[in-house]
Amino acid sequence: MKVSVIIPVYNAENCISNCIKNCKNQTFSDFEVIFVDDCSKDKTTEIISEKIKNDDHFRLIQLKKNRRQGYARNIGLEHAKGDYVMFFDVDDDYSLNFIEKMYNKISSDNADMTACKFCLIDEKSGKTTENTDFAMLADYPENFHNGFNYSDITPVIDLFNKSNTIWDKIFRRNFLLENNIKFPTNLFNKEDDVFALRTLFLAKKITILNKVLYFYKINPEKYNSNFQKQAIYDCFLMFDLIRNDLQEYGLLEQFRLDFMKYEIFTLKYYYRMLEQKCHEDFFYKLQNSYKKYEIFSREIKNSDNVLFKLITKVLETKEFSPEIDIFLKNY
Repeated sequence: MKVSVIIPVYNAENCISNCIKNCKNQTFSDFEVIFVDDCSKDKTTEIISEKIKNDDHFRLIQLKKNRRQGYARNIGLEHAKGDYVMFFDVDDDYSLNFIEKMYNKISSDNADMTACKFCLIDEKSGKTTENTDFAMLADYPENFHNGFNYSDITPVIDLFNKSNTIWDKIFRRNFLLENNIKFPTNLFNKEDDVFALRTLFLAKKITILNKVLYFYKINPEKYNSNFQKQAIYDCFLMFDLIRNDLQEYGLLEQFRLDFMKYEIFTLKYYYRMLEQKCHEDFFYKLQNSYKKYEIFSREIKNSDNVLFKLITKVLETKEFSPEIDIFLKNY
């Protein structure tokens, strides 16, 4: 088996048929698709069972307890048999030669992971738009396409901004297993950011396929306020996990400033999605986040660094001032 595709599903009856169709119509043949159902309450599993009947390319694993997508993806990874692994989202679209192109690139390059380009699709209108919401690993210039690792990237903040998606990548399965790279299971959202950065810092060779092969669907209306609030608060847990990883890899001191810039950039973005009544709690969590790391809080108080001064002002005034926007834009 050359490629395993892992797809977590939950209450996906409206899009699962299209997902299965896209997988069945792939130009590549030596692959398996592992659906991991996270206790769907609708007809998702019935549809899957009917449509994959007598098709050896597909497997369905049903969890006994709802554990979120990080846990579901880990279960899929445990059952994967392919030399390489891909992770799809059930409600997105992808080119019919997606698996073939990605497999050919990563195998010919003998890489640990390969990334392609992607576009955005408005789920309501069906209109494909240029990707402006997400940064892409595949944005790196041509001299990166045939092999690089994290130490080749400057400025370092690009590491965090361009590497936090998983569905635009293919991974060598033994690379994931040998480094015990898994998804965190304690997050409501953002677990793929942690996984993607773990692969980035541990991969010895990353390559880029300069083609748009994945189409990420966007529909802000489907996310209610409770979902958005939980997803935003998960940023703090995500940052803790990434900091711990950097410390474990011996890279925290090297990347601390760039990581803090990434934190502020991300938190500013999500803060502006929150309702006014949640702002106080948000800044309480932000203050506690920096208190956990004495080296950060000590330097925030004592440093003349512009970033530290801006963070101090944010914590004191409980407001993301225009100065933050100017700093991030110029950086």
